[in-house]
Amino acid sequence: MNGTEFRVLDAMSRRVSDPISIRQLTSEMGEESGPAYYPNVYRALSSLRDDGIVLLEKQGKASIPALNFANYLLLDTLTEMELQKKREFLRKWPHTWALFESLERDLGELPSVESILLLDPERNAKLNRAEPLILTDGKEKAREGKAEKVAREIGTRFNVRVEPLIAAGGEVIRSLRSHERNPFKEMLSDVVILHMPQRFWKLIRDVVVRGVRIEFDPDRTDPSRIGERDLAYNLARLGYRELGSEAEEGQEFSVEYVASSVLLGEDKRRIAAVPVLLAKNRVNYPLLVFLSRRHGFAERLLGVLIALIKVAPSREVEQAAAAMSGAGVSPTRMDEAHVRQTLRLYGSGARWSWR
Repeated sequence: MNGTEFRVLDAMSRRVSDPISIRQLTSEMGEESGPAYYPNVYRALSSLRDDGIVLLEKQGKASIPALNFANYLLLDTLTEMELQKKREFLRKWPHTWALFESLERDLGELPSVESILLLDPERNAKLNRAEPLILTDGKEKAREGKAEKVAREIGTRFNVRVEPLIAAGGEVIRSLRSHERNPFKEMLSDVVILHMPQRFWKLIRDVVVRGVRIEFDPDRTDPSRIGERDLAYNLARLGYRELGSEAEEGQEFSVEYVASSVLLGEDKRRIAAVPVLLAKNRVNYPLLVFLSRRHGFAERLLGVLIALIKVAPSREVEQAAAAMSGAGVSPTRMDEAHVRQTLRLYGSGARWSWR
């Protein structure tokens, strides 16, 4: 594919279920990767349409392009696009070459690993760190632990901070389908696929062809900046309604973002309520632990998990706490009696598991 076709597909791949007009697509391409011109974009889309890769639908005066997931060759085309993105990234950041080669080789040999995506690759390259999202088949938890261990060992070998996030494909799809603002939607809008891009796009294709709507969100949430109105609304929605107050409706955030926001604050009453959120909702603990490392509240989170284990133990909480302790995190102590009292007041609710 030529350069414009590559840029068009890259921009469209970030909007799988949210197509926009050619004019809007041109504008987004200009903001993302430099000057883009409508005639060139239109010609590239026409060529891709002739190959059956893209569909063009008239809506009023506008033409709306969309990826044609029914086309057998689309996966190959998206794979070619991802390989080109990878090559361009490595040319721009050659000091990452050896690290990424080791991540792909050593992690790719593990039987559970389906695909490896580098999150926020440019930002992390500048910070001498890497955040590999390791997609697995989700069959064995022990295998996921092995993948995380291997990733960290590679980081130590290259003197680079490597913060892996392990997730089964089904977990990612659930998050992409959700109406809430959540980390997976946002993280997947800026990735370089290091290993097996075709498997990743097959995961996406298999749900899109069934008519399932999924979203990638280019906007980023800073958990420390979730507004008070949204925070109070989500606390109530997720099972912690503050006494004497009526929460106004706001934007919905995932439980991982809400817990992160509270643990980044200084309201001790709300921090003591985090166990309520964790006990009453379906929580992706590897994701929450990842966020705690990214945003710097790992000590507080581990303190919450340890208190929760003593009051209302579960396998998922114990595994998350053990992983954090094994990584050398020192917990901030929590008042277990207060946690017990708060859980009793609000009810522990049903416990959920990703498996």
